[in-house]
Amino acid sequence: MDGTLTIIYEPIEDGWWMATVAEYPGATSQGATQEEAKEMALSAMRDLIEARRARLLGEVGPDGSSESVRIAG
Repeated sequence: MDGTLTIIYEPIEDGWWMATVAEYPGATSQGATQEEAKEMALSAMRDLIEARRARLLGEVGPDGSSESVRIAG
């Protein structure tokens, strides 16, 4: 994996764009331009990652552990 994400753009009403981060279900947003839609979708992805991390860390049992790792290609 090389750390690259795929953004899918679709035109929606009133000339706006919807952007979806293909690798992160639920990371979708919209904007007046493709660039704005992309930035909003990436922000949604970061929010999803943080929420999932917090939820799962809260479920780690007393004998469990966690580790942060960086994805590199």
